Amino acid sequence: MKKAFICIIFIIVAFGVTAQDDQIVLDTFLRNFQRADQIETKVKVLEDAANYGSTNMGPLFHEAINFVLNNPDLIHTDTLVTQISFLAVEEIKNIGYVDSKYALWQLFTEDTSTTLRISILEALSIIGKNDERILENCINWLNLQNTLFFSGSRPDNQVVSYMIRALGEFKSSLAFPCLFSSKVLGYSAEITILAENAVYQLEGSMKEMLMGVIENGTISEKREALKMGLALDNDRLNNTEKAELAEFTLEIAIYASTGDQAEKTLIRNMRFESVNALRNAKWSKATSLIIEHFGMTLLEYDRGIILSKYRILIISCLLVSLLLLAFFSTLTYFSHILTSKNKISWHLLSHTSFLFLFQFPLHKNYILPF
Repeated sequence: MKKAFICIIFIIVAFGVTAQDDQIVLDTFLRNFQRADQIETKVKVLEDAANYGSTNMGPLFHEAINFVLNNPDLIHTDTLVTQISFLAVEEIKNIGYVDSKYALWQLFTEDTSTTLRISILEALSIIGKNDERILENCINWLNLQNTLFFSGSRPDNQVVSYMIRALGEFKSSLAFPCLFSSKVLGYSAEITILAENAVYQLEGSMKEMLMGVIENGTISEKREALKMGLALDNDRLNNTEKAELAEFTLEIAIYASTGDQAEKTLIRNMRFESVNALRNAKWSKATSLIIEHFGMTLLEYDRGIILSKYRILIISCLLVSLLLLAFFSTLTYFSHILTSKNKISWHLLSHTSFLFLFQFPLHKNYILPF
């Protein structure tokens, strides 16, 4: 027992001495770095500190980053300053010195060098996790690149790739909209795959994240979010969640408006795809929306927007309501249409009613008319 106690005391003392020595060494390196008049000397101090191998050298490399930031005119003109940046960023990443995360982000915005920015993002993916400010900065930066890309500009794809990786490492659902945009915008195949993988790394409800895009995204993003949700495996989105997503999308699509003809077609497709998913799921909760969709579809048929060869598909919308729990409300709506003065709608309904009710079974694979 006495020997064990002595060993423990020895270990504590030994670690205490080591920690004390490390602090003395750190102070020495810091003092030498600050006093050095030549940038070349500062580089040598940093190299010696890196070779020393202590994990307590974070404050020194943080000081080096501040030196670079305080001399912005030298960032793009002095190769020794660039060397300081690379050395400091690499060691901060290796040490995991969290206190440097904001300084690294500032350096990211100041220095546009692709290689350095990639190194900074690799560091931030380690030391910037769970930091709301860093997360927000990264999201805003990627949103800007997506906007530039959409408008025809060419962002730095290498940096975009590493930003996507970093946001995936953060795992925050707040990054879903910008990552989803990167996935569907039409970047290179490599970036598209990276964005898709990053999306699956995020924590939180996939249904809620997709609904966020369907509610707030562009028309094309809404459509892609629906397609992605309906295609997901059950472990990511179960059948109930898919039906809820389809119902939500149908409501958004019914009330969406745009002057762009291509977007109108996308919205119409969203309605039909949502109804198709709701029918397959036998989802009675969306009956009132399906009836509203049916009315809109009749009007589109009357105006020649939908060709007559798709009349069976149009009536199938109403079939969903009849077969689910909305028999009486649907029958009332049906009666209203039959007694209206709209002869084209009457012709459509009367011509297809026999096929609709008796000869055309509920089928899983209707082809969309658009």
